[in-house]
Amino acid sequence: MKKMMVMMFSVLVVAAMLVVPAAGAANGNGGGGGQVSSKDKVFLVGAMQTDLMEIKSGEVAMKQGKSQGVVKLGELLARAHSKLLGAGGKLARELGVPVPKTPSATMMQKMKALASKTGSAFDRAYAKMMVMGHEEAIEKATNEIQAGSNKLIVAVAKKDVPIYEQHLRDAEKVMKELR
Repeated sequence: MKKMMVMMFSVLVVAAMLVVPAAGAANGNGGGGGQVSSKDKVFLVGAMQTDLMEIKSGEVAMKQGKSQGVVKLGELLARAHSKLLGAGGKLARELGVPVPKTPSATMMQKMKALASKTGSAFDRAYAKMMVMGHEEAIEKATNEIQAGSNKLIVAVAKKDVPIYEQHLRDAEKVMKELR
């Protein structure tokens, strides 16, 4: 009888070990990435909101840009951030993190102010916005790399930093051309 009890207990322990990881994966915390902390979620959602803003403002730059440099920068950023958004959204869904549909309210205000400008004033404002935005994106991604706890989200930040750095150089070049 004692052997039977030990065997049943062992079966229950093994079954519990199999169920717990499966439950973690089902609620979006599996997949080898570990738990998704609030800091990791804030970074991932913020990065996707930035992508949405870059896409929308890039589209505006393609329509309203006076200089060829601004138009090309808008096209480049819209295309590149569409790819980044696709990858970020896929990861977010896998981890159970909500995928934003719009940029943040602050970003929307900045885009509205930008869209109200025309001609060379628009071009200068767009280039400046892209420089500042990519500096901020680099800083946030670097912070995630240093302090993030979810290895999948940290890996995204590591992959994104060189892209943001190139976009920053591109925006700085356009800004210099507009002087």
